[in-house]
Amino acid sequence: SPAGVFTSQLPAGAYSAVVRDAFSAEPTTVTGLTVTEGVNEFTFELAPPVAVTLSVSNPTPPAGSDVTVSFEGAPEGRGQVWVSPEGADVALDWEYVTGPAGEVELRMADEPGTYRVVYHVELPEGGTKEIGSTSVDVQPVTATVSAPGEVVAGGEFDVTWTGPDNTGDYVTVVPAGASQGVYRDYEYTSNGSPANIRAPEEPGDYEVRYVTGQSGSTLATAPITVTEATATVSAPSEVGAGSDLEVDWTGPGNDGDYITIVPAGSPEGTYLDYEYATSGSPVSIRAPDQAGDYEVRYVTQAGSTLASTPVSVTATTASVSAPAEVMGGAEFEVTWTGPGNSGDYITVAPAGSPEGTYLDYEYATSGSPVMIEAPEQVGDYEVRYVTGQSDATLASASVTVTAATASLTAPTEVAAGERFEVTWQGPGGPSDYITIVPAGAAEGTYLGYAYARDGAAVTLTAPDEPGNYEVRYVAGRSSHTLASVSVTVR
Repeated sequence: SPAGVFTSQLPAGAYSAVVRDAFSAEPTTVTGLTVTEGVNEFTFELAPPVAVTLSVSNPTPPAGSDVTVSFEGAPEGRGQVWVSPEGADVALDWEYVTGPAGEVELRMADEPGTYRVVYHVELPEGGTKEIGSTSVDVQPVTATVSAPGEVVAGGEFDVTWTGPDNTGDYVTVVPAGASQGVYRDYEYTSNGSPANIRAPEEPGDYEVRYVTGQSGSTLATAPITVTEATATVSAPSEVGAGSDLEVDWTGPGNDGDYITIVPAGSPEGTYLDYEYATSGSPVSIRAPDQAGDYEVRYVTQAGSTLASTPVSVTATTASVSAPAEVMGGAEFEVTWTGPGNSGDYITVAPAGSPEGTYLDYEYATSGSPVMIEAPEQVGDYEVRYVTGQSDATLASASVTVTAATASLTAPTEVAAGERFEVTWQGPGGPSDYITIVPAGAAEGTYLGYAYARDGAAVTLTAPDEPGNYEVRYVAGRSSHTLASVSVTVR
């Protein structure tokens, strides 16, 4: 249909028309329209078109900079403000706006020249229409970069720069002659000058660039040569499984470089225990728990090996000795021999349970013997010497856990608030306790209490409320009562 004309085929009858235009806040509703056979024409008066006035905070802005655009006289509702090339109906940057007046931040083009700032009203039928504009003359910008002539592969270096420092501008290093927009490591100019850049790990000819954040255009370059990095590592030729070995090294010491131990012939980037080169030389590395042929490597942050040396990891042995039988919940002594490496531990676990299963444990660094608390559940168990790195069992010994029993001796009658002595026999686990509670109280109830570890005779305080009570010996882990005697508080 021609602009401003709406055509439709309707049966004869009475109708209402709802007409929405771009320049009024609400649609216009016209009622009482009678449609008859033949051609019917109706004319509606719409809101008059308006022109929007725009102004720019800097009519001659530097290329790529942000400017504030103010507008007034706009129709109610939502519109759009664009930055467009002269003679082109496209938006380089744009923002939604609402209301008859306001302001918005827009990004100017990276390329110098004449551009237009345009207000577009959104049309009810879709699309937009220009209803106001102003021109801006975008000015050229310049930049400089300065960097060392040479840098070691993977090393960090400073780049001093000058330039527009527009949003998203950055300094980067790329292969000499690389296409526009290519980048390797980079630093935004918003972080200030100098920028700290990491050199590529491949030696060769490169260039440092100042790049605009909007279009990726290069404003300045400086050549730089990346030289090959070298390193050495020195370590004992043989080391026990799971033990620490000292590695002396030389190399670039770049941030992220590390020294590691890996199976001989492993692919690049493989690592087990490692230490960053920034820790200095020498570094301490943990050998694997599995015996075999390994190599110590100096590895760059990108995973390239600069140096290596072979290391043979030898098997280690251990032994454990414990009572054949122990009461549930009781502590028992385990003597052991073994490598005593950091993280190695002695534990008790169900007989035949998978590697790495543990209940109570004590680290081997505590020395031999160690005290282990038996499980409360009756059954067959084993004491194990376990490596801290891979949870491999180096030695084990069987132990049977028998049912825990206990007995108590206490006065049959005490005065309210009186302190009285209780003697006991039982497993004496470190968290077991003796307590006084109302007769028949639920398991786990306690008033005053004393730990069994405090000795075979403990002192309790009677409650202030007279009545029937009981003194209990309670297994600390499960809160299960192993023995009780009645006490009357008068």
